[in-house]
Amino acid sequence: MNTPATTLGLTIIVAAVVMILVSIPMLMRKIPMNRWYGARFKKSFESEENWRRINAYSAKQLIIWSVLLLIVGVVALFLPPEENSGLFHAIALSPVLVCVPCLLSYRYARKL
Repeated sequence: MNTPATTLGLTIIVAAVVMILVSIPMLMRKIPMNRWYGARFKKSFESEENWRRINAYSAKQLIIWSVLLLIVGVVALFLPPEENSGLFHAIALSPVLVCVPCLLSYRYARKL
């Protein structure tokens, strides 16, 4: 049962779980200001308080959208095995959903 839909679904599920796990320390405000890990907007580096608030908000958004991505991945597991269906291609593009929390976080950071 190694169909393209199964591979796609499992890949999306793994990506969603990784995003959720990476977001948890940010949500808990455990990540100190750095240039490698976290929401790195210009406003984030203005103060420690901004860093923690923006990262917590970004993590919350990433978790919400990753849960949606996780659901899409589970749905993909039940797709018909044809790779040419429109639904298959729509689901294959679903990781673009990660752009939404990034844009929401940027908008939030600009308001601070």
